[in-house]
Amino acid sequence: MNLKIIDSDSVRTQEHPERTDVEKRGLLFECNAFGHIWHLRVIPAFWCIMSIIIALAISLGFWQLDRMKQKESQIEEKQSHTTPLNITGHFIGPRLYLDNKTYLGKVGYEVIDVFETKESANRTTLRLINRGWIAATADRHELPDIPKPTSSKIQLEVFPDTWSTRIPTANIEHILPSVYRIQALNPEVQETLALPRQYFRATSGNGVLTTEHWQDQNNQLEMSPRRHLGYAMQWFSVAIVAFVILLSSSITISSQHPPKQ
Repeated sequence: MNLKIIDSDSVRTQEHPERTDVEKRGLLFECNAFGHIWHLRVIPAFWCIMSIIIALAISLGFWQLDRMKQKESQIEEKQSHTTPLNITGHFIGPRLYLDNKTYLGKVGYEVIDVFETKESANRTTLRLINRGWIAATADRHELPDIPKPTSSKIQLEVFPDTWSTRIPTANIEHILPSVYRIQALNPEVQETLALPRQYFRATSGNGVLTTEHWQDQNNQLEMSPRRHLGYAMQWFSVAIVAFVILLSSSITISSQHPPKQ
């Protein structure tokens, strides 16, 4: 296998004296292998641009794979909290309206109340219970009325839930005494309003609102890893296509033997 470099002298062109042949035509590498003559032309500007595209596409592909792993961890964490808990007690203040929740194309709130359970004569437990979704009113300044439970003693089936970390700040609107509108239920809200640390979602029981939208949220969460995997494959495909374009536009092959007369 013989390899040589031609067109390597930096000779000024007549049309563009400021540009060299290397800048205009690039470096030309010639190699004899497998019974053919292989020519590889390296144009610095073109190769630099294509290399950046390839590196960026590969980087974005691995970033999407990392996002896929994060979503899978979230799903595993939720699945580890699937054991229901049956509790008996009553709702007390404060009440939170978790804003910007949609169901069947309608905007609404998730209603969150503190739930008190009497464990013994001298011991009570406070839990934060998400009672489900309710549609918003036409007037942004008015909050929807929540149906009162039909019994003072309430039985609920609840599942443990996690605090949000997507919105770290406590954006709290004090609407009425012991009634707040929030944008996310995060640790800062919990600390500001002195809420119980235990947080649950109610699935059935007296006083539970619409909960079907949670199944839609779970389905979307389960689709997220596949979506990120699809994005990763798209970026890797871009890198492969760019690499093929780079090679196909730079390599030419000719026979070592001259054509017969």
